[in-house]
Amino acid sequence: MTAILIENPTDSEVSCPRLLRFLETWQSIKATEGLPKRRHFTFRLLKDYLPDLAIMDVKNETGRFLVSLVGTRYTEMVGQEMTGLHIDEMQHTEEMMKRCQRLVETGLPYFATRNPLNWAGKDYKSYSILGVPLYGEDETVSKILFCVSFESMQYAASD
Repeated sequence: MTAILIENPTDSEVSCPRLLRFLETWQSIKATEGLPKRRHFTFRLLKDYLPDLAIMDVKNETGRFLVSLVGTRYTEMVGQEMTGLHIDEMQHTEEMMKRCQRLVETGLPYFATRNPLNWAGKDYKSYSILGVPLYGEDETVSKILFCVSFESMQYAASD
């Protein structure tokens, strides 16, 4: 199975309907409010996504990413409580770290799919994730908002 990363995905490139709706929410806020900020994403707006969300604070002065919120299903599926940890303190996060660094550099959302999750010891084998930037008052990326979907192994044997 080969992971696929799409920077600044179009609607047709996001294969998971739930993650597509999440992207459309972010795009709608960007279109009407300008650069999306944390204050735009209220619990009411995100209520259907909360179990599958994570928020990371971008520590620009150190280049680190602090997990500030993780949904209950996200935690259950990964099998690790991540709230309060920097992602470089966790195992198997090298690719996540690269994706986060790239998102901060470009300021663009990304869709990553077919990501292997063989280390979690669960009956699913991969996940898809959408990461979107949230901006601070200084118009730099200050947080990354993620929505995740865990999947069974269902890809062609040719991969």
